[in-house]
Amino acid sequence: MDPAIEQIEKVRLACSCHLAAVQRASAAEQTREPTEIQAAMEALDDASEALQREALKLLTEKRPRTAAGAAEVLSYVASQQGADALPDTTEDGRDFPRAVMAVCAEAIRDGARHRVPE
Repeated sequence: MDPAIEQIEKVRLACSCHLAAVQRASAAEQTREPTEIQAAMEALDDASEALQREALKLLTEKRPRTAAGAAEVLSYVASQQGADALPDTTEDGRDFPRAVMAVCAEAIRDGARHRVPE
């Protein structure tokens, strides 16, 4: 199985955890209790960092290696547009969706190069 397909599941889990942390932070702010707000905000920071880390792995060690993996990654990233779930940029400042497209195009190109003619 393409490593990117498994990684998408990890990103989905990180997205769920992030959404839950956002909801907890919002609820904590309503309490006006400083310690509760602080704890919720720290949890939100941790969830945001985990989501960023897992999503960026789609560009590095868990990048797609096959056309099927590339298709899954492209489909997932497209489904998340506008949801504020995935990073906007990579660690080196590139646009995240464009970086994903480039990695997926490379996987497709590599797969076509290694395909044995019928």
